[in-house]
Amino acid sequence: FFSSFYLWKTIYLGRDSIATYSWDNMKTYLFISFISSAFLSWYAESSLSKKILDGTVEMDLVKPLSFQGARLSESIGSTIFEALVVFILAIPIKLIFDIPLPAEVLTWLLLAMSLVVSILCKFSIIYIFSLFCFHTTSHVGVSWARQAITNLLSGAIIPLTFLPGPFRMVLTNLPFKYIVDIPANIFLGAYTLQESLLLLGIGAIWCVLLFALGRLLYALSIRKVTINGG
Repeated sequence: FFSSFYLWKTIYLGRDSIATYSWDNMKTYLFISFISSAFLSWYAESSLSKKILDGTVEMDLVKPLSFQGARLSESIGSTIFEALVVFILAIPIKLIFDIPLPAEVLTWLLLAMSLVVSILCKFSIIYIFSLFCFHTTSHVGVSWARQAITNLLSGAIIPLTFLPGPFRMVLTNLPFKYIVDIPANIFLGAYTLQESLLLLGIGAIWCVLLFALGRLLYALSIRKVTINGG
């Protein structure tokens, strides 16, 4: 957050606004980006990948449980702890950097709803990428690739509004924007209540589709699983 804050502060020197974002808007955007990106951190991703790589996935194969559903439950558990840590860190960040926050209760409620969609969407993307570990001997490259793609396409590095028109048009039809860009802009009041609810509904549909895609890829991946030893 510190590096992003001072980078953008330098970019905004001598400018009142860039595109539709004032400096106060950008500070709030970075704040929400920090919060959204902190959920489902390295632990959730690496624990899922390592389960596949070290063969302990075999225990899940013999249990009458959904592998995907079990991983989602574990991720939600870690997210609850991460939310507490983020809340503790967010207070000094808000005070030190003078982050302007809206006072409307409805805005905070919409933010909470958008973060739920963000977490579910991010989990499904992490899950899908982790399944590539059935075909690799390390999770590090897969994880780095996932993070790079997600950070760029979700708006965590740069707001999607700043991107060139054709590229931006493509990203508006992908699910990545629901991880950072949509929650941040909802919090900034860029959308009306009806538009926010519509976007959240579309985001929920994307979560279902990504979850279904993860289930399909898992079914295809385990067909060639070979685990030696006892």
